[in-house]
Amino acid sequence: MFSWEKTFTMKFNLFFEKTDLNEIFIMTSYLYLAGAIICEVIGTLLLPYSKNFTKLYPSVFLVVFYISAFVFLSFAVKEIPLTIVYATWCGVGIFLVSILSYFLFGESLPWQGIVGLVLIIIGVTLVNSFKSTPSCE
Repeated sequence: MFSWEKTFTMKFNLFFEKTDLNEIFIMTSYLYLAGAIICEVIGTLLLPYSKNFTKLYPSVFLVVFYISAFVFLSFAVKEIPLTIVYATWCGVGIFLVSILSYFLFGESLPWQGIVGLVLIIIGVTLVNSFKSTPSCE
């Protein structure tokens, strides 16, 4: 066995010895939440391209991304409390849509809007920092 294989095997085993299985499920749930945020942002950014749902392909993709976002959300809610999931989904989604709209569509973003976006990120961080465990199964 090569030295790097031995080192990798030791670190891999050490990771799983110290990691609670519940932590892995929570991390997976946060990946689902990230997927929901990405799908929601892409769906929202497709709204101008759909021209009030008169353009077929952007409209179809928009609906697919929104449905995917809700499917991912349903998986995220299994391990993360709904209040955390919804606050994070909304806050990060608003932040990303605002920033991407500025760059993609040339929409204005005054300093008050930037301050508001920073406050949203601070709020999402606080909500995620002081989360509780889910009370229902």
